[in-house]
Amino acid sequence: DNILAGPGGGSVTVTGKGNYTGTATRDFDIAKADTTVTLTAVPGGDAAYGDIVTLTAAINGGFNPAGTVTFWNGPAQNGEPKNVSGGRAETSLTDLSVGEYNFTAIYSGDDNHNESQNILDNYDITKAAQAALTMDSPGAQAWGSGGFALSAAGGSGEGAVTFSAPDNDTLSVSPSGEVTILGAGSAEVTAHKEGDENYNPTSSAPLEIIIEPRDISEAFIGITGGTVYTGGQLKPEFAVSDEGAAITDEDWQLAAWGENIGVAGGGSVTISGKGNYAGQKTQNFAIEKAMPDYTVPTGLSGRLGQPLSSIDLSAFAGFAWQNGSVTLAERGTHSFMAVFTPSDTANYNSVSDIPVDVAVLAPYYQSDSDDGSRTAVDPSAEDGSPVSYIYGADRVGTSVAIAKAGWVSANTVILVPGGMDALSAAPLAGQEDAPILLALNSTIREDVLAEIARLGAGKAYVVGSLGRVVADQLKARFPQMEIIVLQGRNRVETAALIKERITNPKGTFVVGYDAIADAVSAASYAAANGYVIQIAAPDASFSGDASLGGYTLGGPALVRDVAGLPRLYGSDRYATNYAVRDALSFAYENLYFANGVTLVDALTGSALAAKTKSVILLAPENDPESLDFGPAKPETRIYGFGGPGK
Repeated sequence: DNILAGPGGGSVTVTGKGNYTGTATRDFDIAKADTTVTLTAVPGGDAAYGDIVTLTAAINGGFNPAGTVTFWNGPAQNGEPKNVSGGRAETSLTDLSVGEYNFTAIYSGDDNHNESQNILDNYDITKAAQAALTMDSPGAQAWGSGGFALSAAGGSGEGAVTFSAPDNDTLSVSPSGEVTILGAGSAEVTAHKEGDENYNPTSSAPLEIIIEPRDISEAFIGITGGTVYTGGQLKPEFAVSDEGAAITDEDWQLAAWGENIGVAGGGSVTISGKGNYAGQKTQNFAIEKAMPDYTVPTGLSGRLGQPLSSIDLSAFAGFAWQNGSVTLAERGTHSFMAVFTPSDTANYNSVSDIPVDVAVLAPYYQSDSDDGSRTAVDPSAEDGSPVSYIYGADRVGTSVAIAKAGWVSANTVILVPGGMDALSAAPLAGQEDAPILLALNSTIREDVLAEIARLGAGKAYVVGSLGRVVADQLKARFPQMEIIVLQGRNRVETAALIKERITNPKGTFVVGYDAIADAVSAASYAAANGYVIQIAAPDASFSGDASLGGYTLGGPALVRDVAGLPRLYGSDRYATNYAVRDALSFAYENLYFANGVTLVDALTGSALAAKTKSVILLAPENDPESLDFGPAKPETRIYGFGGPGK
């Protein structure tokens, strides 16, 4: 067959013909065939960690080579030699670590083939891609539910798993997967697994996490004030808080107020969530009754021994005595407790323990004999004439009280400073039928302005040192008012300016430069009868016009003799006051008295006394018991300017 190699492995036989006959045979040697090895790997090129690498050795040369192939991985033999079949031998390599490899295939040869080998060098095993890394959904989350932890599954190798999220306002995540909720909204979170010696790093697909808004009904609305009834819609201050979550002003907005007017209906406020909150919440609140405004009754008096209930409070709407059975047991001014009940009790509280001053008077003394002796009059008797007082909290308030007592309305008012500059104002008040109001310290008080408004006055005389300052205040409050300023360089000139305003004077009173008491003794007469009041110089001289006739008031030290003017005076202001009363003609339907020390109430009261041609008596401490009522009759009504003892 001449196939197998070896000595004498082949022969050739020839047969003669022609000139030859027979056969001749010749043996010859068959040499082993040379071979080469082609070593290839699958995957070709490089492989990744975890791949099965198949090495194939193809034996080239000869015919149908047999034998074995030994595969080497570097210096290490890879398993047992592999038989050659069909000219090829294979081996599979697993668990190859990442790195560079040199593979060798050594063909052993056989009876007909020589040995051969080949090297496949620089074959790389690279790091492999990890298996898919997935994140577990944390489920539904909401603002205020607290933090939570993320988890991931999958991946390959021993690398650590971490988590991350891009900057956002919804959540933050730590590398270990602890999530802190920052606000309602959505954000994407990604898991990462680090590589190791065999695997590359990998990341999961982003997972969207939604943080739902918290229901605003979980919040608390705290009403902090402003819940007292006002008659209008209440919109009290309130604060919003939430024990279960952080809430700011950016998380809610005012949606609506309730009607919020009356105590019975109560009030409510509704807010809507925004930002980290959703929905609406309504908070109801109670509307508290208000404390009513009221004016404490003034000018009250009663008599010893009478019950408190005998003092009528019907003129003061809503007032009643707290204990009307109390007996008026001690003279003087005392406070008794009253109750004020508002007309609207649904929305206003009643007020108790309101102190009301009452002047408790002894029996009124009335002269009833020619010798001037006095007999006490029983206050319960028909001819008993209790004393009434017209007064306010102070001298300015008393001037307002006098105006209220005497005028429903007035076209003109007169503002005076309360001192000597005002001495001459009474005749002007009588002519104009105008109340006299005080403006102390060049300031018009609010109660005075309110009284001017009530009177509806369209004209005002500003007398003496008040001047332009008060005029400017009046103009600011009453822009349409006619304002006339009567201010001289001194009180003498001021009196002269007033005199010029008296259209048809009937007579003159001349008083000393500082003689306020003498002036007020005659003030009501001057106002009622058209007399002017003029003032002597500081040296007691008088250079004015006395042609109309009249009187000089006070002693020669205050006013020197004036031709044609008889003098009315006594040993002191009180004696001069009685001298004026006795010399001049007064009506005694009413009789007025005032404090003979302070005198201001007598000045402002002169305009009221003039309306009934009444005298004003001066009483120390404003006590009627100190007075000699002279021509007064049992039916004469007695009024004190200023409170009892004031």
